[in-house]
Amino acid sequence: MKQARQAIRSLSLNVVLIICTICSASADTNKHLAPDLLQQMLNARIGCDRADDAMRAGLAKACDQFTQRCRRLGRFPDSEQELLPMRSELEQLVAVNPYTSNPALGKQVESQFPNPQAHFLITVDMTLNENSIRQMTDHPSKELSGTPGSMKIVHNAYDTFIVYGIGIDGKPVPNSCGKPLIMERHPFDSRVTLSSN
Repeated sequence: MKQARQAIRSLSLNVVLIICTICSASADTNKHLAPDLLQQMLNARIGCDRADDAMRAGLAKACDQFTQRCRRLGRFPDSEQELLPMRSELEQLVAVNPYTSNPALGKQVESQFPNPQAHFLITVDMTLNENSIRQMTDHPSKELSGTPGSMKIVHNAYDTFIVYGIGIDGKPVPNSCGKPLIMERHPFDSRVTLSSN
């Protein structure tokens, strides 16, 4: 997994270097443009990688916290009274948005999203199962989009829930293979699954 992540970062860096080489070849009027552009692009890539890592860590915490709360209840929450303390605890995970707290990334987010405030949502989807989760991972729909830095828990009110976070592009944060990172949990048994098909 670490090697795959390094390969993706290396590929990203190569793409940045190729773009900057093209820019430097065509920037005869301003010879300082290419190094400055390269530095800006590298800083943005590093900032985005760090923000994605922060989101992944937050998603793992959200999984753990929601699992613990469900186990204490012995079921999924089904009333506003049960959801309120969960929501306020989970909202802390998106209080500092890793995408907007970085100045370079924040400008990009604000230019693409009119209200860049991250949210934490908990919803019910009675059709959620292993097949639908696999479908989400392999062919993500627009329903999985949102404001960067936001997180969402979807549960089926029976035995399964998923957690995913929204990356800088408004789509789910990717796993090491570039597919949406959708964490699947079964809080009433010992199965833990990370979608990394």
